Amino acid sequence: MPPRLQRITRSSITPTIPIRYHQFRFNCSWCTLGRSIARHNLRTRISHLQSLRQRRNASSITPTTTINAPSEVPVEKRELYNALERVKTHAGTFVGLSRLGLALRSLEAPDSGGVVRVAILAARGNEGAAMRLARLLLADPLGKVEGWEVDLSDPKSAEGASGKALVIKYGDETVKPPPNPLLWTLPVPSRVLKKHNIEILISSLHFGAVPTGEQNRVQNAILVPTLETPTSASGRYMNVTYPVHKTLLLGEGLKSLIEYGRFTAGQELPEALCKLAISLPNSAFYTKPGEISPVDLEIGEKSLEKIRDSIENATIWEEGWFRAGIPSLSAWLLESSTAEKESALKPAITNLIKSVLEDTEKQIASSEQEAIRLAATSTVSQHVRAEITKVIDQWSETSHSELRDKLDMAFASKHWRRLNWYKLFWRADDVAMVTSDILERRWLVEAEKGAVFLAGRIEGEGLLTEEQLQANSFKTLPPVKQAEPEEKDRFEVHFSDLVKPDVHAADEGATLPPAIQTPWPKTIPLTRHAFATRTIPSLEALAQKLVLQTASTTTISAGISAFAYISTVSTSFFEAGAVFAFGTVLGLWRMQGKWQDALRFWEGEVREEGRKAVRGTEEGVRACVVEGGRGVVDEVGVEDRKVAREVVDNAKRVLLAFEQRG
Repeated sequence: MPPRLQRITRSSITPTIPIRYHQFRFNCSWCTLGRSIARHNLRTRISHLQSLRQRRNASSITPTTTINAPSEVPVEKRELYNALERVKTHAGTFVGLSRLGLALRSLEAPDSGGVVRVAILAARGNEGAAMRLARLLLADPLGKVEGWEVDLSDPKSAEGASGKALVIKYGDETVKPPPNPLLWTLPVPSRVLKKHNIEILISSLHFGAVPTGEQNRVQNAILVPTLETPTSASGRYMNVTYPVHKTLLLGEGLKSLIEYGRFTAGQELPEALCKLAISLPNSAFYTKPGEISPVDLEIGEKSLEKIRDSIENATIWEEGWFRAGIPSLSAWLLESSTAEKESALKPAITNLIKSVLEDTEKQIASSEQEAIRLAATSTVSQHVRAEITKVIDQWSETSHSELRDKLDMAFASKHWRRLNWYKLFWRADDVAMVTSDILERRWLVEAEKGAVFLAGRIEGEGLLTEEQLQANSFKTLPPVKQAEPEEKDRFEVHFSDLVKPDVHAADEGATLPPAIQTPWPKTIPLTRHAFATRTIPSLEALAQKLVLQTASTTTISAGISAFAYISTVSTSFFEAGAVFAFGTVLGLWRMQGKWQDALRFWEGEVREEGRKAVRGTEEGVRACVVEGGRGVVDEVGVEDRKVAREVVDNAKRVLLAFEQRG
């Protein structure tokens, strides 16, 4: 479709007409306008076609499955194709997408498979030797020298060969393919390419440019060559991957052999996927079959010239051909490019799929080992745990001693003696102040500070993070045991009568007061707060109740004695006073007994709650030391690896069943 005409304005017409025409020529305005629009349309159409051609050429480099919807897959291959698609979807982070895309594209081809891509990679700067080797592998010994052989023999004179990789395809050499920013495509009418449906990529491999720490670096560099393409006029380049089924590495001299050994560094590739050939005189060294293939390009080229000069030189050609090492490389090139049956896959495609699945399994195992290693690295050592355990033991011993000594001093102090039973008449309102003062100043004050130190030490050693501390990771109040109800005297006062419901218990989800929202163990402040809230108001109420009961008893006894003295003549003043004295003594005796029992019980509960608080803090901190600081494997990563293993195993089963049917 031709490009749409732009709106004609003065600014779009005037610049296209040079100033000279305005000064020296006087043309018709309609003619000038027509020429201007024609030139504009021609430039627009040329730029549009050039950009479209570049996009088409670039998209033909990578498998179509990576960017386009898959074409119609043959029925016998559809199950295997779908299995590989599931690998691509669920194991995309572990699989090599370039090689998997090539495998999917190979399955889209009818019959036994599509094109088999073979790469011949030479050391950087030695691409000419790779072209000469390709010529020897594809040339017809009984035919004449063709034009494509001249291009391969002299790469510098080849059209478009500067700085680009070369792709050799079957085709008529007189038909020139469109230019490609990535590749120089050379059509070759070779029977080998046509019969076995082979494409040969000739490029370079720079051993030092591959990252040494990358997983599968050798395989990716050899089986997924990287091509460079200019992205702008500034000279910048972009790397594009070109996956192949198998690769032939061509080196020159012992130096290349040593560089290859350093490059592989113990990583081995199957011979069906990778072959190493060294350009050296055949008599220079000897290797076992299948390891390294020596090749002598000069002897091979001379032998080819001999057989073409005269058929009588067949013996000379055969001897030189084998001395050059060409037959072994030719056999390796063709051995996996032909399927035994039309319904079966080519061995090169099968080897590619197996290699992709095996590499995916290795990547999954490597990811799992890395996760375990990271978890082990983040785990705190036992030596650090032992040191912190000793500090906890010292803190526990000091805290129990502090609880005992400080409470003994508090209950023997003058401040505590203000709550003697006979002082309740004017000290009943001071009960809350005195008891709260003991809890705030004498009850595990230094132990609470030591708990803060322990929390900082634990966080500093990596046993627990600040977020976990603020999320109440430490153990808090121990559960209160519920005692069975017992029958009691309705006039007897028990400590349970003094305790209000625990509205601030440190249960899960309970809201804590702002004063104790701290990133350290909260057992001591929680216990202090809960104990004060449950007992102090009730103890103060008991004091006021006892004062009121004693006053009531005294008043009643005084009224009875006065009534008896006034109402009866026989009652003397001493008898009436005896009744009053008895009632007063009885009230004071009950007041003394109940108040002293309550104070003793409160003293015992304060000590017991202190021991529980110290024990609870110690248990919580010890639990953090034992259980904390251990690396945890990411649950999402574990699930992803599990799913990836399942789809890879399923693809292997489908491939095995396909091979058995074929």
